[in-house]
This record gives sequence, structure tokens and C-alpha cells, in this order.
Amino acid sequence: MFMIAIIDRARLLRTVVLMPALLSAIFGAAATALPGQNEPQAVRESLVRNGEDMPAFLDRLHYQDRHAEVVEAAEVFEARASAGNKSDDAAARLLAALRWRKARAQFIQLERRYRAGELKANDLSEHLERITELTSAAVNVCDDRAQPRFWWAAALALQARQQRSLRALATMRRVRELIGEVLEEDPELADAHFLMGQLYRELPGRPLSWGSTRAAVSSARRAVDLYERQRAEHPKRFPLPFHAFYLVLAENLYERGWSAEERATRATALREEDERAGDELARAAVYEGVARIPRLSDHEEARRMVDRVLSELSGGARETLRDQLDYRKAQELRAKLR
Repeated sequence: MFMIAIIDRARLLRTVVLMPALLSAIFGAAATALPGQNEPQAVRESLVRNGEDMPAFLDRLHYQDRHAEVVEAAEVFEARASAGNKSDDAAARLLAALRWRKARAQFIQLERRYRAGELKANDLSEHLERITELTSAAVNVCDDRAQPRFWWAAALALQARQQRSLRALATMRRVRELIGEVLEEDPELADAHFLMGQLYRELPGRPLSWGSTRAAVSSARRAVDLYERQRAEHPKRFPLPFHAFYLVLAENLYERGWSAEERATRATALREEDERAGDELARAAVYEGVARIPRLSDHEEARRMVDRVLSELSGGARETLRDQLDYRKAQELRAKLR
């Protein structure tokens, strides 16, 4: 779940630099086990105990931030599904559902390693090409198309890291088109709003591209509100807090820098834009017109968010790479917000 993509404006004429935030791992060899052979007992027992199908099992591991296990289990499941009737439509849909979920886990692992400085940009290309191949293929096969389409867009956004500026901007236009399609299918996919919140902030504005700090804040706020509501309604599905949602909104607020008075003054215009919006992507870009917003300045609200993240992460050992990266980011933001 979740990624941070950053475009370095200062180097725009030479190259567009994307720095994301999702998750890690390199594509392993294809599974060779036959159904029932070498299948982890814990996997078999969990499927029976929880009454889950294979994709649901992988989703549960995903929300528990157990991405290496997702990859391992997905390869076992692929071998099982591949042993069936390859011409069967249901089998094809199942294979596609398993493969894009494995690609999601690998992308998250890969991106985290990249953010941590463990992986060079040149080493990303081959893996990202495979990820885009699997996720784009799943869009034409799976019943649920919003999720694989989103991860296709996320992989394309990271691919732009290695492209020259003009090509990168063209790639980002495609990313925006894909996210627009995602939101028409699932307007409440928090990850899609989260990604747009990052890209709006870091892309240049008109005439070069579609960047906007105002839209960045609205999209990131929409992501946070959806995440909090969905986590409250389905606590078992979201057992772990994802601090990146708050850090992206806090960074966007810092960049925008509106006073409390300006926030209140602009609310009416944003509300009117919301009424005129023609699609979900446009509505998300002016979400603050209809959202409940605290009576604070942008910097005051950002400080509260960052302090909350630091408080939650300071108490633990920060054993995971995700927590270490979020804690480092929160410290950097807090230093700017003094």
C-alpha cells in the first residue's frame, strides 16, 4: 500500500526525478512446486481457518505489511492454479489476480529499498517493466480492475525516474489518465488519492504539466479521510497504522503555507469548483471545499500531524524499514516546521 513519488523541479530540463514510497523485493524465480508439494503448512492452515480464497489471503498479508510472505505464497498459489485447465476463464482470472498481487508486493519492497539507498536507479528498470506487464495485463482479465490499474500507474510513475524530462512528463500524463480511470471505478480508493497528492505537489504546474499545491493538499486530505474512515469501519483489515498518509498531507500543507484566514476564505471558491467538477479526479482536486478542516494554518496543522507520527514511532523499536523511513521523513519535516 502507499507510495511517495517526488519530482525534482530543479533538474526538470535534464531529467525528472521521482522518489516514491511503497514497498520492496526482487522478482524471484517462478514457482516449480506441484499442487500440495512444498506448500507451507501455515498457508494451508490459514486458508482453512479463515475461510479465505487465495487472493484474499494475499490481501490480508499485504495490509499486515508482510510483503516477502506475499511473494512466497503467491508463487505457491500460481503453481496450484497453473496446474488446472489453462483454457478456463476462471483459472485465467485467478492467475491474473495472484500475479498482480505478487507484483504489488515486489514493487513495494523494491521501492523501499530504493528510498533507503540500497538500490540504484539503474537497477529498477527490469523489475519495473515486469511489474507494469503483470499489472496492465490483469486489468483486462480481473473482475476488480481498479486495484491492478492503480499499481500499473504507480509503477509507471516510478519508471519516469529514469526518463528524460519530456518523456517523463508524457509518462506522467498517462499516469494521470490511469488514475482518472481508477477513480471512476472506485472513487474511494485511498491509495489513488494518496498518489495524486504526491504528484500534484512535485510535478511542475502549467504550461509544463499539471502540478498544483492546492490540488496536492485536497487529494492528500481525501486520502487521509478515506483511510481513517475505512480503518475505523474495518479494523481487522487495517491492523497497522500507515503513517505515510499523514506525512504526505503534512508535506503538502507545508509547501502550500496558507494561513487560517486564507483557508476559510478559499473554502467557498473550492466548494463552487466541486459543484462544477465533471469527474472524480476533478472533485478530489478541490476536496477541501467540502471537507471538514480544522481552524488552523497549514503549518500549524502540519506540525500536529508530524508530532503525532513522531510520538507513535518514538515509542517503538522501529524494526521495519517502513517505520524507519517514515520516522526519518517525519524528523525532516519537523525541522522545517519549527
